[in-house]
Amino acid sequence: PSTWCKDILCDFRINEGDRAKIITVMWAIWTSRNNITHDKESLKPAQALKRIRETLMLLELPLEHTRIMPGFGWRPPELEYVKINTDASVSMTENRSGVGGLARTSSTFVAAWSKPHLNVTDPLTAEAPALRDGVIFGKLQGLQRVVFETDCLELVQLWNSQHFTRSVIAPILLDIEELASSFPSFDIQHVFRQANTSAHLCAKHASTLGVTDCWMNSPPGFLVTSLLADRAGAGNV
Repeated sequence: PSTWCKDILCDFRINEGDRAKIITVMWAIWTSRNNITHDKESLKPAQALKRIRETLMLLELPLEHTRIMPGFGWRPPELEYVKINTDASVSMTENRSGVGGLARTSSTFVAAWSKPHLNVTDPLTAEAPALRDGVIFGKLQGLQRVVFETDCLELVQLWNSQHFTRSVIAPILLDIEELASSFPSFDIQHVFRQANTSAHLCAKHASTLGVTDCWMNSPPGFLVTSLLADRAGAGNV
């Protein structure tokens, strides 16, 4: 029993495709077990099967077809750079918002985070703290060359104009401006929503939380499919 997993995966009779399927199913089972054990969720077989199908579909997807799939569009940063994507999700009915983000290099996942905000329902007022959280993370991690991406065009335009003193988010932009001085290379860019899907999922997840959650080095289960999609799309550039 202590070696059956390794025995199956290392068996010469199992090809690479079948091995990937086995790992995907095992991962889905373990994720469901963790959700039940730690998050006190109920058993959701249908959701687990949906996650398996989506992941297997990405594994079997020919690279020449990846451009047409939703969620693609993210592009990895240049070598020695870290890219941080941020986003916000607002719920008017619940009078709250969630912000989130993730950091990646050209080849590795660095971290992701989800943070809830009560009594915040204005999109711009939510997007600005999301970006600031990403900048704070970069500073705390001692990152040197960082590119920040957000799908909030108004936020990027205000930052680039440097005429934001009358804006409701002026204090937050001033905080970002001060933080930016500690980076040798610092840039904020606008991207289309389809290139910011993973950050959006972090923000959506935040709206279900009571406190901030963070994942270092290894992504949470709800991000895996999106990260695979981003990586497949990046490989087709």
